[in-house]
Amino acid sequence: MDTQMFWDTLSTKQRQIASDRRSAAARKYPGEGLVSVAHHIDVEWMYCAYELTRKDGAQGIDGVGAEEYERNLMENLQNLVDRLKSGDYTGRLR
Repeated sequence: MDTQMFWDTLSTKQRQIASDRRSAAARKYPGEGLVSVAHHIDVEWMYCAYELTRKDGAQGIDGVGAEEYERNLMENLQNLVDRLKSGDYTGRLR
């Protein structure tokens, strides 16, 4: 897939969320609640994020490595987006 094509189609709000300006704003106002950004997340954005991740690292908490995840990449990303938006996804630490 063409990553640049996806970056070119990101909305302005998605670009702001992905940029350092949002994290800088969070640091500027510590202790204030942050608004959910789930409604801005879509498969294309998740694909771009996936493209930026290291593929040679350890498996995820679910035991799935990059090579296995890529076999059904778009389906896996859509599943992840669906779980994020429904509230079924919770990040876990080892």
